[in-house]
Amino acid sequence: TRSDLEILADIHRLVQDTQALSLSRGHFQYTVQNGVVIVKGHISSRIGYELFVDNLMNIDGVVAVDDRELYDDETLRLNIGRILPKGLRVRIHHGVVALSGRMAADSPEVQEAIARIGEMPGVVNIDLSGLHA
Repeated sequence: TRSDLEILADIHRLVQDTQALSLSRGHFQYTVQNGVVIVKGHISSRIGYELFVDNLMNIDGVVAVDDRELYDDETLRLNIGRILPKGLRVRIHHGVVALSGRMAADSPEVQEAIARIGEMPGVVNIDLSGLHA
């Protein structure tokens, strides 16, 4: 049986060696408790997310991965895009949602979208500075 510290060292190597995670380093955290890896935070791409989680299970001594609080910006963007009013665009950077377009931030459509976006798991903040009427 490997210690949690040994598993943690392997995870650190995995993060450093995985190119798809290079832009996300520092935006997610991981801990190990009795062989269970707990990951939280944001990864830029879906492929980076999947590579990371899949490879965690390949580390000797890992018995489970809890990724319930790990999010990827691509999935968030797609989910938010489904509820945006026409004319608005969205960009996401590690959970920070930036809305832009020709619409007033205080319009009912934008306020409804903001309320729904704010309830989505993984959203850290909403930036409205790109909106203008």
